[in-house]
Amino acid sequence: MNTSRFQSEHDGFALLGLRAQFSFKTETSIGFDLGWCPVEGKGLNVAGSLQAHHPCQGPARLKIFVALSDQHREFKQLTARDLDKLKTIPASVMAELAIPPDEIYEMLVRYHSPSEACVRDTNRKDLL
Repeated sequence: MNTSRFQSEHDGFALLGLRAQFSFKTETSIGFDLGWCPVEGKGLNVAGSLQAHHPCQGPARLKIFVALSDQHREFKQLTARDLDKLKTIPASVMAELAIPPDEIYEMLVRYHSPSEACVRDTNRKDLL
């Protein structure tokens, strides 16, 4: 995992129509706030967070955790189309962090709503 380009809150990338803005990193982890900028370069309205951990012990060497608040209304009902969008997250994260695209991953997406919807995905189905 290469996190060298993420040094300040000005560093980030586009994800799900939001901005993933750098928040923190350790030797094997990196975190981003997810949100949108009402005016370019003028802060971030935070709608959730994303964490990536790599390398991890066990068969899934990449673990991705995403939390979306009810401010991100696009995913309020978690339709099949939304689930397809959510499943694009691992490829985007791997590309941004220079992780090989064939790395085994596990992803957990939690949507904070009255039903506390949760989506779990992996590219190795025996891990589900």
